[in-house]
Amino acid sequence: MKISREDVLRVAELAYLDLGEAELEMYRAQIDEILEYIGKLNELDTSKVEPMAQVLSDDQTADATLREDLIVPCAVAEDVLKHAPDPEPPYFRVPKVIEIPTEPDVGPVSSVGSSHSALTSGEDNEEA
Repeated sequence: MKISREDVLRVAELAYLDLGEAELEMYRAQIDEILEYIGKLNELDTSKVEPMAQVLSDDQTADATLREDLIVPCAVAEDVLKHAPDPEPPYFRVPKVIEIPTEPDVGPVSSVGSSHSALTSGEDNEEA
């Protein structure tokens, strides 16, 4: 076993996931299988494999497989704001939906709960 139950719990905590015991064991087993497979790949002798800088083969050219980048205007913000319950162009306010526990060992992540996202107007959100 390459990953412990505590490792899965820590990842779940960082992702704000509340996993049951069955889910913890299922994800631990799945991640363990993935890590075991990666370990098998690491055993392969790649000394004779030339390093690659890109994924195109010798007979492919970038212009034949990739399209040209085109700037396409996207004017949906005005329409979205028309239907928003509390618009303040170019933003709209939304209720806070994530409560982050304030633990001293959490670090800079704990400040996220008291700040507003880029979509807010900067004023205090009303609690839903």
